[in-house]
Amino acid sequence: MDTGMIASRYATALLRFVEENGSADIVAMQARRLEKTLLALPQLRHVLEDPSALTAEGKISMLKSTVGEDTMHPDFVRFLNLVLARGRISFLRFILRSFIEQYCKGRNLRVAHLRTVQEPTPAFLSEIRDLVKKRTGLDLIIETELDPSLIGGFVFDIEDYMLDASVSHQLDLVRRQFEYQNRRIV
Repeated sequence: MDTGMIASRYATALLRFVEENGSADIVAMQARRLEKTLLALPQLRHVLEDPSALTAEGKISMLKSTVGEDTMHPDFVRFLNLVLARGRISFLRFILRSFIEQYCKGRNLRVAHLRTVQEPTPAFLSEIRDLVKKRTGLDLIIETELDPSLIGGFVFDIEDYMLDASVSHQLDLVRRQFEYQNRRIV
């Protein structure tokens, strides 16, 4: 079977299940954390996919700890047990990605990335959300990342739009202008 088809079917089933139970928001948040962790740690994926490495309970326990929560939502645990029982753990990252996309699409949400030198204040994040909501009608989930190479300012990225208001970008523009002007003089 096709990976995309498997991921889509399981993601659709998970979304329907958690929406019926009223746990979609919390499961989506935990799924995003788990998907990021699986993407960042290929060793974790290898341990999960190895049938002789751990028992199903051990794998669930490991997944719970990667989400960074004391208690993973029971609906999410039940789904992960199903994925393990059906031998689809190698598709988990794709299932989670598909689930998150379906969840966001159904709620008119978009995931935006904000890189800054220091941790943004809640007021700044709220201002960005309000501005985007007013101009596009979209709600945002803003993922933040600290990046000291920016020197100051921020880089905001949503889908195919990027706003680079960083000091390092401004300095680069000034440098390019200076080089261009000096070429014309010589």
